[in-house]
Amino acid sequence: MLTADIIRPDALHPSEVQSWTAMRQAHPAFSNPLLGPRWASVVGRVRDDARVAVFRRNGQTLGFLAHHRGFNGGVRPIGAPFSDLHALIAAPGSQLTLPEALGAAGLRSFRFSGLLDLEGRAQGTGEPVLSHLVELRPGQDVSEMIRARNPKRIKNNRRLGHKLEREHGPTELAAHDASPDAFRTLMNWKRVQLRSSGLHDVYRPNWVQRLMLGLMQAPDPAFGGLLVTLYAGGRPVAGEFGVREGGCFHPWIAAYDPAFAAYSPGILLQLRLIERMQALQLTRYDLGTSSDTYKAALTTDQMTVWAGLAHAAGEGLPARGPWSAALDRSRVGVKVRQRWEQIAAVETTVLGRLQGVALAVRDGPRRLSRTASDGPAAPSVPLAGGEHPG
Repeated sequence: MLTADIIRPDALHPSEVQSWTAMRQAHPAFSNPLLGPRWASVVGRVRDDARVAVFRRNGQTLGFLAHHRGFNGGVRPIGAPFSDLHALIAAPGSQLTLPEALGAAGLRSFRFSGLLDLEGRAQGTGEPVLSHLVELRPGQDVSEMIRARNPKRIKNNRRLGHKLEREHGPTELAAHDASPDAFRTLMNWKRVQLRSSGLHDVYRPNWVQRLMLGLMQAPDPAFGGLLVTLYAGGRPVAGEFGVREGGCFHPWIAAYDPAFAAYSPGILLQLRLIERMQALQLTRYDLGTSSDTYKAALTTDQMTVWAGLAHAAGEGLPARGPWSAALDRSRVGVKVRQRWEQIAAVETTVLGRLQGVALAVRDGPRRLSRTASDGPAAPSVPLAGGEHPG
């Protein structure tokens, strides 16, 4: 019989942490920092509703699902909406499925936007989405690979880099950049960008600021924040910030100084970072999901993740009327649902959610006017940052 214990991340026994780590090591794709017990522990320090379901059968630990539980028994990945990648971490070959796990834990459903499902544990729920990676392998010149595939684009970016230096002074890439001013500048750029685009400011809640600041102040290659800043003439012009574990870097925040937009400083930063991956002992640079063309140009590898909703085994699916189905099929419906999911995930108070909805209504016409020309609906994948590198 499958059983589940639901505990706080800091209550995990060392043997459970060891089991979780061993299950991740069985799949190289699970090396992302967002899939481990350290990420769950960090989120648990800033959110009281952080939980881990530990699954066992006949006394044997089979898997882990880190999550936040909603009022109706539905759950989201721990740290959402910053958990761009998530998974039911389970022992290889254990046959543990996501619906079975949810049922054993007394959970009704699991909303996911970047589910890594290597063994089909979600049992076909969700829509596929491509995630973009830069992988550094022994004997492989990644920068040369990217240049050979995109010679005109890379030549143009290098021209812009030379132009930036001529007009504003020498450029320098700092990683890890320990400057509090650089961190605050990057956060300000990103929040202004979100507000000007009519998007929800996911960096406003107190728990998010505590999470980001705590990681920024712990730049540990074993697990911690990594701030990368591109300077020109001593002035920050672009930055990325995210979490690193070992050789894997997963950035959330990517933004630049709008005054330097003509130089594409975000792309320049990413190209410089790729060139320095070996020196920084990085083997994987996770560019995340989305259809942005610049990501395809920089990608050396891709993997499929899933966006959707999984229900517990034996849990009846909610009845859906024709209006709900039509809304789900439309791009407007996808955007509305995506906006609500992001608000519900990041705002942990009733007041915060009401404010988020009020701002969404206020900014709705502007967002919908942009949506109307975007084409057919796509899977809803809420992203925390990094969508506009410049």
